[in-house]
Amino acid sequence: MESKAIIGKDVAEEMLKNIYDDLGIDGDLLEDDDESKASTKKIISALMHGRLEYKDEIFKQKLLKPITGKKEILYIDIKEPTGVQLRGMSEVKKKNDDVGKAMAILGEVTGLGLPVINKLGSRDLMLAVGVISLFL
Repeated sequence: MESKAIIGKDVAEEMLKNIYDDLGIDGDLLEDDDESKASTKKIISALMHGRLEYKDEIFKQKLLKPITGKKEILYIDIKEPTGVQLRGMSEVKKKNDDVGKAMAILGEVTGLGLPVINKLGSRDLMLAVGVISLFL
């Protein structure tokens, strides 16, 4: 079930530009490859549909498929990783496993750990990977 957009694409694109400005990112440099363009489109779509919020350098992502377990997780908060949290990437042995490395960092910055991040559905995961890549 696809939710309806609550804001227009032009507004979401402007929101993303403001996020880039706030984070000190040159958005034009991000869109050099297909992977970055796909992440940008996912972020814009999530902003349009109210699945992603940004405030004070923290992204709040509403999950399409909540994670169930001891407690139900409806949202994840994604913020800039610290140096120690970036070391979580070292758990991923393959140098070219960018998604695995992003997942390891997500486990650190969300405080949920990699086992919980592993339970994210692909649409939720790929949006979160796109968001965390803004900090890397």
